[in-house]
Amino acid sequence: MVNNHSALLRPAQAAEWLGISVPKLYRKVKEGTLPPPYYKQANSVAWLSRELDSIAAAIECGYSIQEQKEIVELIIESRDTAKDNVLMKNQIPQNTFNEIVECVVNTLICGKKITIADLNQLIPVGMDKSAQSIIRRIQEENELELSHQRSKKGKPAYWYVTELAAVRYSLYQEENKKVMAERAKSSSHRFDVSCLKGICNRRGAKFIVENMNI
Repeated sequence: MVNNHSALLRPAQAAEWLGISVPKLYRKVKEGTLPPPYYKQANSVAWLSRELDSIAAAIECGYSIQEQKEIVELIIESRDTAKDNVLMKNQIPQNTFNEIVECVVNTLICGKKITIADLNQLIPVGMDKSAQSIIRRIQEENELELSHQRSKKGKPAYWYVTELAAVRYSLYQEENKKVMAERAKSSSHRFDVSCLKGICNRRGAKFIVENMNI
């Protein structure tokens, strides 16, 4: 089953998505710098848009041909792993919290989306943890960039990891650390600015200036 945040693209659509011709699309598949079609039938093939996005982002970031091939290998490996996966609740009947977190991380990297209900089902009876506990642990201790989709049209909210974030996490640890550090710095700056704006709105700019040296 394809994740809701991905679309199946026929050859002409996939080529247009990448800004190349259809012949070049197939040449890139042959040379290993583009994954083979995700969907294959007798007279029909299609690619996943999120997989193409990963390759496009790698090219834009200046990744070498060899690095692009490594990304393709990871995409193919992720496909195989996802096909073999069963529901997480069947994988971990009574594990420790750390093992639960590790399983969630591995599942996210494979391209699955996870809801609060999914996470709560993983927590054994008597364990003083919640879905938010798992998410907080991943954010605090794992250098994995989580994306969140809010609930809409009756569908529950869920967390997921983009293909590019999964590639960085799995293959390019040093680059990933720099990206996550920059994200944390930016988030901290936005929080500080938000606090200052709140104080300014409540007490006025003069209050901030008068208390700068406290």
